[in-house]
Amino acid sequence: MYRCTSYDGDERFSESYDPNPRCEPLVIYYPYPNNLTPAQALSCRWVEDSCVRLSDRDACTRWKAMRKDAVSEATRAFSDTAEYRKSELARISQIVEESCP
Repeated sequence: MYRCTSYDGDERFSESYDPNPRCEPLVIYYPYPNNLTPAQALSCRWVEDSCVRLSDRDACTRWKAMRKDAVSEATRAFSDTAEYRKSELARISQIVEESCP
């Protein structure tokens, strides 16, 4: 389990290393956007999130929280998503049972 943080501090969790590379508009990084040329204003800068592997203990805490959310989602699922929600709950529960003390 990885905790990934964007340049502006937004955090997300990922089961695999995924820095989410993307091209963001240069204008959000430039201190004086009105001074950019039209070409510069339309250009972008490649950025990636910073991803750090969680300790086993922290990963278990996160998996348990995900299982709690999955129980809620499976309980409230509509008929078209119920099977997926139940299978996701089973997958997460298996990870918790096999990996967490």
